[in-house]
Amino acid sequence: MTDSILVVGNGPLTTDVKHQLDATNHVIIKQEQLTEADTYAQLPPQLAAVVVTAGPNDVDLVVEAVDAVLQRQRVMVQRWILVSAAGIDGEVQGSLKYPGVTNVAEYLREQRYAIKLIDETELPYLIIRPGRLVAEKQSPAQLFNEGESVPAGVVSYETISNLIKAGLQGKYQNQSIAVIETAEEEE
Repeated sequence: MTDSILVVGNGPLTTDVKHQLDATNHVIIKQEQLTEADTYAQLPPQLAAVVVTAGPNDVDLVVEAVDAVLQRQRVMVQRWILVSAAGIDGEVQGSLKYPGVTNVAEYLREQRYAIKLIDETELPYLIIRPGRLVAEKQSPAQLFNEGESVPAGVVSYETISNLIKAGLQGKYQNQSIAVIETAEEEE
């Protein structure tokens, strides 16, 4: 197909993903006005993947905008990868913090709706549900399948970027996995 990858989001995770993917792929980064159709003008006719690292809020609106543009421009996409959040299905044991989020219930609803939109594309996908994101790697990653209990914990940008790379190579196809490196202590 192609090696072009659309990465939609902003912040340190998006920057880390771009650095990880730049060596082997043509990375198209969209970091501003993510819910506006004009942001996605002139995409290539084929994409190896759409990687959404947007957030913390309105990720559902971002996925909706991207999907609408892809359909309108008839862009062929090989797979979707969404960095969501642990806790979308009440699977977190303990208290997970969501930095930048004031209404956790609404935030989790937005995450679930974004996942539903991606599922409805009927394309291969990987949903990554990280604990609280941190800059420094803490320890080896612990992965949890959908439906398994997940301790509240932290995970590094590097680990998430590595999971995205693995997903681009076909690993974890049509899976939703939670990931932490270190469990957080209860306060």
